[in-house]
Amino acid sequence: MPIFSVLASRKPLQANEHKALTTSQRTESIDSRMNVATQPAKPTEPTKPRKPWWVRCGFLGCLALSLVGGASFDQLFSEIADLPGLRSGLVAAVLFGLAWTLPLGDLRRSIRRPATWLLAVSINVLWVPALAMLAYLLVPSEAWPIDGGEGLLVASLVPSTLASASIWVRRGGGDDSVTMMTTVATNLACPLVVFAGLFAFDRLRWIEASDQAGTPILQLWRLLLIVVLPMFAGQWLRGAGSQTVAERWKPRIKWGSQAAILLMVAFGAARASNLAESMAASNALAGAGFLGATPVQWCVCLSSAVAVHLTALVGGIGVARILGWPRHQQIAVGVGGSQKTLMVGLQITLDCGVSVLPIVIYHTAQLLIDTAVVDVGWSDDRDVGIPKASGS
Repeated sequence: MPIFSVLASRKPLQANEHKALTTSQRTESIDSRMNVATQPAKPTEPTKPRKPWWVRCGFLGCLALSLVGGASFDQLFSEIADLPGLRSGLVAAVLFGLAWTLPLGDLRRSIRRPATWLLAVSINVLWVPALAMLAYLLVPSEAWPIDGGEGLLVASLVPSTLASASIWVRRGGGDDSVTMMTTVATNLACPLVVFAGLFAFDRLRWIEASDQAGTPILQLWRLLLIVVLPMFAGQWLRGAGSQTVAERWKPRIKWGSQAAILLMVAFGAARASNLAESMAASNALAGAGFLGATPVQWCVCLSSAVAVHLTALVGGIGVARILGWPRHQQIAVGVGGSQKTLMVGLQITLDCGVSVLPIVIYHTAQLLIDTAVVDVGWSDDRDVGIPKASGS
């Protein structure tokens, strides 16, 4: 009997214990839900406010001041520009700084996935010359300034700009490793592209009169020294363990690079002003208008250069968007593929004996257009961000 009494008394005890345990669990569950409901939400990172338009257009205003200042004080800026090694040193320093602050993983990613910068290179060496040839054929010859149509064709063959494309893309939150790869590829291929383009245009007679037989080889070595070598040096220094210092100096390098660009623009404006004065003093161009062109011819040259650049820029962004690439690659393809360098372009046009007016107009127009596009229509606070690459 005692055994049965124990078993009989044990069953209600187990039921009571189970009931008590269930009640405890329910109480803990309710408490946990109340705690979750009463806990403050995790603070989210504040969204970056969109800058006022006058702040985003600040560099555009500085660019206009640089153009006006270079043309107004052309003698001063010409003397400064003629200092030995100054312009080449500025370009080399800017590219060194850009390469030093560019993570190695970004370049490795661009090399492993070359579709973006190959598209930019194809725009620069194929699309832009084709668009320039179309403008040359559509516009009557008498509507161009003296050698203006030929000058636009030669301007379309010069390589991508040495530093401003990467600076503009970085300003817009884009992937500047794409523009740096485009710069290296187009500048290394510059002699071959120029000769192939002139042969395709059937204008090789332009370079037959050149007395600089070694120009292509010398130009290639010069580009290797002021473009490729500083970029490799910057990447080597970063790989040697200076990543922390490079990141700390990145804002200063950005501002310094933009100041160098403004100085180079002033040099170009001073050179164009000096050329205008010398051509105006020529009897052959007497009465022809400013820089040997009438207002109508100026408008034709300006509209043609703007149309070529804008079509390449919008087309590059559009193709990248159709391919489903992110925004930071879209702007890199558009800007890197459509821009042309002024220094190399001036040298090539002078060697070919054609007008430098188109390359000056093209370069000035690309700076103004791209600055407006990047600062006003493509501000970095709207970009999704560049994915962090593995490695320094």
